[in-house]
Amino acid sequence: RATQHFARTPEGLEVTMTLRNDGQVTMPFGFGLHPWFERDADVELAFSATHFFMEGPEGIATERLATPPELDFTRPKALPDSWRNNDYGGWDGKAEIRFPRRRLGLRLRADPVFGHLMLYADPAWPCFCLEPQSNAPCAFNRPGQGMGETILAPGQTMEGTIGFFPFGL
Repeated sequence: RATQHFARTPEGLEVTMTLRNDGQVTMPFGFGLHPWFERDADVELAFSATHFFMEGPEGIATERLATPPELDFTRPKALPDSWRNNDYGGWDGKAEIRFPRRRLGLRLRADPVFGHLMLYADPAWPCFCLEPQSNAPCAFNRPGQGMGETILAPGQTMEGTIGFFPFGL
């Protein structure tokens, strides 16, 4: 069973997701939220993660690597000029998107269950996606590799909240 609850707060928007294994057997579970944002020419991202997964064939995560300097967003930087679809593992649950031309920004805060952040950015598209997730793509096919797989027994639940909080620049 999956539910989403949207709550408008004085600071912004919070989305709480809950998964419950209502089945009769233990099963793997994962979830995430995939918000899209306009890709202004001067947009910048900032977030911290401990490691990085390259994208392999069919969009699945491959081996765990140290984050390449050109894809490290510990300090605010522009989106890559090349197509990216990468998972950042060990994400600390905080991200910031800045739109300098608009003099606006957006802070994302996510509960620890969302230990992965996907960045999808195609320079040919007018938008990009920054996706808090509980696991890396293909985590359930590669158990024990630190990709965030969650196994729920019957009756067990996983839950997490992601917040979106605008601010002025």
